[in-house]
Amino acid sequence: MFSFKYWPYLLLFIVSLIINFVFQNHQTAPVNFPDSITYLNITQDIKNLKLPDFTSRTPTYPIFLIFFTPLFSLITASFGTLLLFWLIKQLFTNTFISFILTLLVSLDYGVINFQATILTESIAPFLILFFLFTNIKLILNKKNTKTFIALLLFSDVLIMFLKPTFIVLPLALNLIYILFTSKKILIMKIISINLIFTLLFLTYNYHQSGKFQISSVGSINSFGLALKNDYFKNQPYYTDAPSSVKETIKIFESYNGPTFPNGPYEMLKVLKQNNVYQNESVYLSEVNRYIYIKNKRHFIITLPAKIISNFNVKRQFYSNYPSKLINHPVIIFLEKFYNNINNLKFVGFVLCFILFIYFFITKNKKFIILGSILLVSFYTVFLSTTFSYAEYSRLREPVDLLLNLLVLLPLTYVIFH
Repeated sequence: MFSFKYWPYLLLFIVSLIINFVFQNHQTAPVNFPDSITYLNITQDIKNLKLPDFTSRTPTYPIFLIFFTPLFSLITASFGTLLLFWLIKQLFTNTFISFILTLLVSLDYGVINFQATILTESIAPFLILFFLFTNIKLILNKKNTKTFIALLLFSDVLIMFLKPTFIVLPLALNLIYILFTSKKILIMKIISINLIFTLLFLTYNYHQSGKFQISSVGSINSFGLALKNDYFKNQPYYTDAPSSVKETIKIFESYNGPTFPNGPYEMLKVLKQNNVYQNESVYLSEVNRYIYIKNKRHFIITLPAKIISNFNVKRQFYSNYPSKLINHPVIIFLEKFYNNINNLKFVGFVLCFILFIYFFITKNKKFIILGSILLVSFYTVFLSTTFSYAEYSRLREPVDLLLNLLVLLPLTYVIFH
């Protein structure tokens, strides 16, 4: 017989599925983004039994597209809501409070609208929550079966190869766990297996393309970050730059095309037309290395402010509400609510960090759960700030549900604790 304790999960799944379906603009879905074709090309290669080139995009999302339509992310999002509910229930044992808080956290259209896009962000929140679920369970479980360890490794691999910036996320979390748990040997084994997966992936890339790297997109993003911060403009020290860097600057100074977010890709086309380079990854790495060395003081000084601004960066939609809902009073209220939540995300992070310290000092096991959420959230925001020009909500979106929770958590804890 279906246990009563599972009824909230079933109800939440149904409610979440209905909300995600109703909020979705089915007339415009799926939405293609400039990056979408790069995933679809890899998916098509796999379908044609052709060995794909993963040096431009990591494999998790293209493989997902083989088996599921883009709108299948509506279902994964609903499963993600269940994982979010489980996570919140570890912090609040009261089922009703956890249920309401889960709904408040997950109704954000700034996250929901990505489900209609052909981008990694369409499944990223679910995979982040799945990753947190398995890793936190690893620590909380008195005994972990081989089946569960296999599930954990599966979640680690999915997140590692979802985005290039996530490649070391499992390692970062596991290194922190080693400090606070007695399961050190088990965690070291998990780290070793994940490193083997990474090495195999790099080896495959080298075999296919001659590039021993995670993704060339990282070079493009870093290149764009340098561009966005005007590192190319009016710098007299470029007289000692390699000839390729000088030529790049000359081309960019005369460039009048689109800026962001497509500017770097447009500029790469200009470079190709001028026969400046053959291997974009190697070339851009050289350019980026020179630029950052010359601008390291400015980069370090401005970094804290950029990280804080990235926590609170304005929500952006790539697909709007269905037309009949746009002016509905409920939608207007929700938009005001989540815009206010968005403006408080850094404050929520700081308050929850204080709450984490309190849990740690009082030896409350909740510090493991809250600490995991804080680490994954900061990791994502930090890397989207330091390795990309795209300082907008898309790159923060994988952890937006977690950040919403961090805003609502302190007050909820004070009231109901």
